[in-house]
Amino acid sequence: MPALLGGIMLSSRKLIRVLPAAGVLLVGSARLAPLAAQFEATLDPGARVRVTSTHAEGAKLIGTVLSDDRDSLRLSLAEWADPVALPRTSITKLEISQGQHSNVVRGAWIGGAIGAAIGVAVGLLLGSDLPGTPSGYSAGTKAAIGGVFLGVIGLGIGAGIGARTHSERWKEIPRETP
Repeated sequence: MPALLGGIMLSSRKLIRVLPAAGVLLVGSARLAPLAAQFEATLDPGARVRVTSTHAEGAKLIGTVLSDDRDSLRLSLAEWADPVALPRTSITKLEISQGQHSNVVRGAWIGGAIGAAIGVAVGLLLGSDLPGTPSGYSAGTKAAIGGVFLGVIGLGIGAGIGARTHSERWKEIPRETP
């Protein structure tokens, strides 16, 4: 019995040959759909962005938005004199800068942990005092005192180093859902 496909009359034999090809096209287009997906937000000129693109072989490009339209994103990159236009379909990840922040807290945590570990190790290596000595501290007590003392010193040093280092925060712009 002939079938009607897109206004074209097909016999059963022709339909059997056409259906697998149609299936391949559907699966292929489903795999390409994420590449063509647009991002939810349009970007204002002057925004600092980090873009991962198939045109850049997966490298992360950091630049300033010159223009953003439906088809492409134009960026000014510090490394290149000329602006770069990236097709929207080539963009696999898009992030916008949330600004710089210092690493004071992170540095304090790292410095404090390192200082405390060194203090505990030194206290344990010194061992317990001999019985009858005036202080009479055990190795555990020395480790605790050393851990607290050097931990506080490490915390201060780590916070000072962290205050001098800064990193940029990035927020990913999610893709539109079809």
